[in-house]
Amino acid sequence: MGDDTSRNSDGTDREFDLRKIKWHEVIEICERRSYSSEAERQHRLTQVEWALNRLMPWNDAVFSRINVPSARPSGCKNIDDYRSIREGNLGATLQVRIGMATFWCIPSLLQLSCKYFARQIESVYTFREGVDLTAVGFRAAYDWMRIQKPLDDLNPEQMVELLHTAQQLNMESLENLCCRHVCTTRCSEKFAFEVYLKALKYPKLEAHRKIMLQRVGVHFLAIVGGSEYLEMPIEDMITMLEQDTLGVNSEVEVLFGIVRWLIARPNERCKQMPELMDCVRVTLLPVTMLRRMWSSSLMRNDPSDRIDVLMAAFRNNTKFQERLNNAITVVQMREIYSHRREFVESCRSKNLAVESPREWIYDEECPYHLPQPKGPYCHSITAPNFLYYVSQRAQKAREPPKPTPLSCRGSRPVAQLETIEEVSEDVEQSEAVEPESDNPVSPEQSEGKTRRMPTSISWYISLV
Repeated sequence: MGDDTSRNSDGTDREFDLRKIKWHEVIEICERRSYSSEAERQHRLTQVEWALNRLMPWNDAVFSRINVPSARPSGCKNIDDYRSIREGNLGATLQVRIGMATFWCIPSLLQLSCKYFARQIESVYTFREGVDLTAVGFRAAYDWMRIQKPLDDLNPEQMVELLHTAQQLNMESLENLCCRHVCTTRCSEKFAFEVYLKALKYPKLEAHRKIMLQRVGVHFLAIVGGSEYLEMPIEDMITMLEQDTLGVNSEVEVLFGIVRWLIARPNERCKQMPELMDCVRVTLLPVTMLRRMWSSSLMRNDPSDRIDVLMAAFRNNTKFQERLNNAITVVQMREIYSHRREFVESCRSKNLAVESPREWIYDEECPYHLPQPKGPYCHSITAPNFLYYVSQRAQKAREPPKPTPLSCRGSRPVAQLETIEEVSEDVEQSEAVEPESDNPVSPEQSEGKTRRMPTSISWYISLV
């Protein structure tokens, strides 16, 4: 049945050698064929290019034309010659093999850009795909060496492969360039987290993963609603939760996010609760929640229940219990003092920690977000509302981007929020003339947009 040209005489399949396939030649053959219409021609070319991209994601028609060996190095007399050599890949006498991919490279270019090749130069280098290098990453790195190709068009996976290649070949300039690029506004918070996820398979990229977690910003709640969040290691969780720029409207969202991660594997992760609870800025929690947590810690629980496993760990965490007790005192003192200076000095005299707020964000579509959170904080958030909102954020993050941005806007903590810090006398006097309102929204608005926390003894029971 059919054509057996792909089989040997003994009936076995022939070995498929990608090195013999020339991308541009395949495209030229397709273009020379006759088609009934232009639409059929374009459809066929699209199919062929898709198949070639699946087989050789590191290649394309343009690179295929210049990825050929040269008999000898090319001479260079001026800057124009040097530009022509790089753009045309002239004098490519060095062969780099990565798995089934073959790259013909200019030796001097590799020596100039990579300390790995500067040690000694050979005619052929062979690397294992995925273990030593990746063909996609090396192609991106070689394009940067030849023509200084910008990094803006790279997707998260390509960025990770490029970082991995730069690190493996000891290309410090390229590695630093990648780091600067992903830390600019040209790369979104979502992009940063996707880079983190793709980099998990490379242990040597740990430092870069930490940097990406420090950039999640407004994307944090979308991360909490995704499945990848539940598999994050404890070290990365701590790095992310410690950030001032975490995209939340209330510290309650941070607390509920931690519980969501813990409850995925309660028996295994209950021992890690103290480390995560250290990341919660308890003095930013509503006093009603603090009291509920304190009351719940005094109750006996069933050790066979998966929630009660966490509750037992919470109750036995004496350090957090002390922080909780102090936080209740701090929040109550905040309601007494009209001047922040007096409040801070009073707390310091009693050795009570006063934690600074995060850079809050506000999403108009969220049922419980407050337009301008201020201390003492009075958010009314239920676990079901929180879980529904973060799942919606995660769903939106998976959808293609829309022209209109997400209705989230950041607020500077100094200008618009109730920050706990030393202030000058003139600011303090202006506050005395026009004191800030304790409640950023009216009780009617609060009731209309959110639901009250349940009055059960377990503050997190509804997370299940």
